[in-house]
Amino acid sequence: MFESRLLTGTLVKLATPLEEDLPVVTSWHQDELFLRFSSEREAVPHSIDSIKSWYLSDERHQILFGIRTLAENQLVGFLEIHVLSWPHRNAEFFIGIAPDAWDRGYGSEALGLAMAFCFRELNLHRLQTKVFSYNERALHVFNKLGFTLEGTFREFLRRNGKWFNMVLLSMLAREWRARTST
Repeated sequence: MFESRLLTGTLVKLATPLEEDLPVVTSWHQDELFLRFSSEREAVPHSIDSIKSWYLSDERHQILFGIRTLAENQLVGFLEIHVLSWPHRNAEFFIGIAPDAWDRGYGSEALGLAMAFCFRELNLHRLQTKVFSYNERALHVFNKLGFTLEGTFREFLRRNGKWFNMVLLSMLAREWRARTST
C-alpha cells in the first residue's frame, strides 16, 4: 500500500534543514553534554560557520533531516543518513536530539521514520549505527527498534579518565519488514 506520510509520525516529522535552524543547532554544539553523547571527538564547541557547512551540505552520499515536533514545529534534533555503498545498498545513520527534548519519544519515532525511509524509499538493504556504551538511552532505543549487536570496539574512547566501548548495531531490510509486517 502507498503511504503518503513517509516522513511524518505522530510526534515528529523529518524535515528539510533550514538556514534559520543554525542558531539552535549551533547552541547544541556548544553544549558539553550533547557533544559527549554525539561524537568521539573532544567536546569542543563548534562555530556557526562549521555547523553551516555541515547542516546545509548538499553532499551526494549524505541525507540530512531536521527533526521537528508536529505540535509546535520546533526543531528538536537532526538525523543523518550516510550511504556507505549504493551498489551494496548499505548506509549508516546518526541521530542527535537536543538534551532538553530527551525522554519524550522524539528520537524513537524519528529513527522509525528514518528506517522506513531507508528501506522503502532508498531501497537500502542494511543500516548500521555506532553507539557509545555509556549512552544507555540510545542503546535502549536501538534495541527496542530491533537492531542487532554486531560488534564492539573495545575501549574506543576515554571520558573523565575512564575507557568506554563503542558498539556497532545493524538492521537488515528483511528484519525490518518482519517487524513492521510490510
